[in-house]
Amino acid sequence: RKFKLIYWGIGVSASYDSRYDQDQSRTAYRYNAIMKADATVFYSDYPVKKYASMGIPSEKLFVANNTVYVNHEMPEKTYNTILFIGSLYKQKRIDILIDQYVAAYQENPLIPKLILIGDGDQRDRIKEQIMKAKVEDQIILAGNITDETILEKYFAEAIACISPDQAGLSVLKAMGYGVPFVTWKNAITGGEIFNIHDCVDGILMDDLNELKKVILDTYNHRENFIEMSEKAFQYYWKFRRPDQMVQGFMDAIEYVIRK
Repeated sequence: RKFKLIYWGIGVSASYDSRYDQDQSRTAYRYNAIMKADATVFYSDYPVKKYASMGIPSEKLFVANNTVYVNHEMPEKTYNTILFIGSLYKQKRIDILIDQYVAAYQENPLIPKLILIGDGDQRDRIKEQIMKAKVEDQIILAGNITDETILEKYFAEAIACISPDQAGLSVLKAMGYGVPFVTWKNAITGGEIFNIHDCVDGILMDDLNELKKVILDTYNHRENFIEMSEKAFQYYWKFRRPDQMVQGFMDAIEYVIRK
């Protein structure tokens, strides 16, 4: 070829059906493609370490940490709700979140309300689960919301954002608004989960059965979540701004131009 080539992507297997870097069947294909490219940009630094250890020159491997836009100013926080935000898909195990929330609510009815933002093929089943548990006033199906000014208000009220088995770009969205993210340590991810530092700016559960305790802790140990909220906000604005993601691409482009 007579042109320069830069690849961009997750760099390893990752989908709703395959955990992060679990499927190794295409590793050799990816290795060959990355080796032949002039540079490759990844979502996180995990693939950089992986392919550098396999012999690919590290100087041609770059990171543009995957992130999202949030409004710049930290909203005045009230810490009165728990959020889930994302598509309502079966693989995210939202049914477990609801079951664990109901169990926590039965133990302590003073816990924050749970608000589910999003839509998907599980909406009717989730609604039925909520009605069957008779917690319609406590678990709110807010529907799909894309307006950033509206989302900002929801995040301003949240003490935690919980997604039992999926940690995607909602991790960055929550952290950018100062909301600690709670998920399983082996959750489905494209690498975004690596932004969560356990018990510092979010929680990585060893087991999904820990959800009840985490939910109860949003009331019983509210101060811990407020501290994590501040750390999450600081982390996003120091390390995961969109301009920093752009810089990863710029570094790769400048490297290839100089070659």
